[in-house]
Amino acid sequence: MLRFKVDIALAREGELMLQGWAFGSNPEEEVKLTVVDQAGNPVPGTTVSSVRRDEVVNAFFGDVVKAHGALRRDLGFDVHTPYAQGETRILVLQADGQTKRVKFTDHILEEFNSVAHRKREKLLALFHWETVEVAWEYFQKHGLRALFKKSVHKIQNIQDDYDYNEWYKKVRITDEELAKQRESVADFAMQPTFSIVIPVYATPEKFLRRMLDSIRDQTYPKFEVCLVDATPYAKIQHDPAQGRTPQEVLAEYAAADSRFRYATLTENLGIAENTNAAIRMATGDFIVLADHDDELEPQALYECVRAICAHPDVQVLYSDEDKVDFEDIYYFEPHFKTDFNPDLLRSVNYICHLFVARRSLLDAIAETAADGRKIYERSAYDGAQDYDLILRATEKAQAMEQARLASFANASAGNAVTGPQRSSVVASTKAGVDDQTAATEVDVEPKESAQPALAAALNSLDQELLRQGRFTSSNIIHIPMVLYHWRAHQASTAQHPEAKLYAFEAGARAVYDHCKRIGLPVKKVEQGITYGFYHPIYENQQPLISVVIPNKDHSADLDKAITSLAAGNYKNLEFIIVENNSDQAETWKYYEELKNRFPEELPADFIDPVTAFAAPTAESDSAASHPAQVSADHSVAASVLPQPVVKVVKWDGPFNYSAINNYGVQFTHGQYLLFLNNDIEEIDPDSIDEMIGYVQREDVGICGARLLYPDEDIQHAGVIMGMGGIAGAAFVRTHDSDLSYMHRAKCIQDYSCVTAACLLTKRSLFDEVGGFTEKLAVAFNDVDYCMKVRALGKLVVYNPYAKFYHYESKSRGMEDTPEKLARFHSEILTFGTTWKDILRDGDPYYSPALTFRKANFALKDLTQEQVGEPMHYALLKGIVWDGPDAGTQS
Repeated sequence: MLRFKVDIALAREGELMLQGWAFGSNPEEEVKLTVVDQAGNPVPGTTVSSVRRDEVVNAFFGDVVKAHGALRRDLGFDVHTPYAQGETRILVLQADGQTKRVKFTDHILEEFNSVAHRKREKLLALFHWETVEVAWEYFQKHGLRALFKKSVHKIQNIQDDYDYNEWYKKVRITDEELAKQRESVADFAMQPTFSIVIPVYATPEKFLRRMLDSIRDQTYPKFEVCLVDATPYAKIQHDPAQGRTPQEVLAEYAAADSRFRYATLTENLGIAENTNAAIRMATGDFIVLADHDDELEPQALYECVRAICAHPDVQVLYSDEDKVDFEDIYYFEPHFKTDFNPDLLRSVNYICHLFVARRSLLDAIAETAADGRKIYERSAYDGAQDYDLILRATEKAQAMEQARLASFANASAGNAVTGPQRSSVVASTKAGVDDQTAATEVDVEPKESAQPALAAALNSLDQELLRQGRFTSSNIIHIPMVLYHWRAHQASTAQHPEAKLYAFEAGARAVYDHCKRIGLPVKKVEQGITYGFYHPIYENQQPLISVVIPNKDHSADLDKAITSLAAGNYKNLEFIIVENNSDQAETWKYYEELKNRFPEELPADFIDPVTAFAAPTAESDSAASHPAQVSADHSVAASVLPQPVVKVVKWDGPFNYSAINNYGVQFTHGQYLLFLNNDIEEIDPDSIDEMIGYVQREDVGICGARLLYPDEDIQHAGVIMGMGGIAGAAFVRTHDSDLSYMHRAKCIQDYSCVTAACLLTKRSLFDEVGGFTEKLAVAFNDVDYCMKVRALGKLVVYNPYAKFYHYESKSRGMEDTPEKLARFHSEILTFGTTWKDILRDGDPYYSPALTFRKANFALKDLTQEQVGEPMHYALLKGIVWDGPDAGTQS
């Protein structure tokens, strides 16, 4: 039986291009393809090429490949045939004695490439037999409800979300804007030269020209292009029908423009050494890495210069990227990235393209060969050579930044500098305490802060970002624009990952070696959610963690929280249960049972092993000053509690989440605090180990977890400032088994905030920022705490491998009375006024291209919101946003 599909049908420059796949009952037998006109005559000048389509093989012949090995025949096709407006072309496919005809006219092509057609194709794809087979496997693994929700989400996404190609062409830079850029180049205070390095290997002429033309058309003119051609001309026979050779094309561009320089290698040295050869040709201030068949946006270098002028110390720059098809018609799979995110970078090479590094930085991290040549990319990491280079470049840039900050801190060490005024922790005088507590008021003043010394070391722009909780790095700058187009087949983005297993293994080694260099106590690096994603696992010495749990009744939930953590693999836990006006007799009975089950005090001989871990000796000098290292004293013997300590303390005042937790902290003994709701249940027994592995780092202030509803929907996967108008959880109500945007729900990464339903932090930082802000009695106090820690320059990490159920709000109820709504609105105003800058200007860990109206990282709806603008939340008008009320959310 003949089966086929046309994925792409485009008419351009007098030619019709058709791409798709086809096979008969025997996939090894050829499918004959011809193109005829309306009269049935073959069209002269038609070319038919085969194309590898691994995802088609995987979908239809996976079992055949497993049993007999790879197919010899490629199942994809690429057809080019002359075409003029008003003509008709018919694609004829023949196999197994069958003949199929597919007609194309101007009207059919317009319909074929419409958004409506693409949505219809996606909907029909849900009913293909291979999709049904996948759905059956999903049902067997996750159940009917999960399958239903996944299907509904897929259909909703198809119907609701923008087609990126259509969206991108609406926001793309205009010719008028490009002309203004060319006229304003002379206004830049700094005008560096960029060296764009490109290894070339048997590149088709049209793709090579498109890359070179995209560079030649840059609005910023100070650049050079350094190309190294490793095409093995002596070993391949060039087909003139495929166009001119790379050598001929490079010679043409070099003759026409002295900024284009090339060298021809006598042998192919491999991608890493070919790239090194190109870098060694460079004379510019900054090195730009590019592939030989991709494209740059015309404003790419201009935007880099703009960023360099704003951040004079910058060492590394990177931009957003997307993919473009073979005909430069269809843009797809945009990757809208976060600002510098070191923990996401250890999970996946999210930086990728466009990558720009200062030449002096690359020279500083380069190795030297026996003959004196500089080695920038290392062949030992082939397949992940760019990833290894990016890790080394960013770690060096971070170490340079840290050294600069340290020098300022040392210079100001003799001065008595008090941190900025922060909220003090004063428990309500109405709060009752138990007989064991002598004090009736708790007054914890914020400690002296390191923030002023840190701010003094930054330029004025970065000082403002730090104050706003938006600072990520002064040396590593993200340009939130799509400046790079990665050429790819629209339908070939899910190819067999196993074919590049060597590359993923090299990536894991690159991450492991990176962690060792900077002094992280890495135990191992495992595969993450899929190939190319990584899960670093760190050693820890089980320091005492004090778990603070506010509680009113719901003793069964509380018991589940305590016993699930106690049954986990982390042993040194101290629970402080803050009792708040329980009125059920069974709750008080349960408290008495706790006294019989667990000790209330730490053993007299317990030694907190918080300082018992010594950071490994670094192989490079970068670890000595790197912010992520773990400092420790190995001279202290570690202790392990035989069972957790559980103590109940009483708070008799009205419900105030901030005040209750601040009060509970006063009874803790650990140098780490885990704030936990009483409706939390640990799923993965390694969850606490996962979290402390991050909070033990000097540069990390907080770690949050992946929280699921009982039905396995995501309740929390990080918090985004501005989501829903104020702050909201990422991927909320996405099923845990669904794929999220760029797999972000399953990647360890840095966010601005996490929920305090399960939040681990340092006691020292808690004291330094004055704990939770008590004006925020119920809402946004955890987000506010995270932002205060971010304003100290510390990271907030989301770790999806720390996994819990959250039976949300079972204990507190809804905001459904006039009094509660008034209080809620008051807290919105308090929070919005305090953190208006990040709400207005954007969360550094979320793209300005993505909407605040959905939690699934969808594109902004350009009919209701503009790229880069905040959500119009009515209560925050005049504080966060101004303008007409159209599209306002209340």
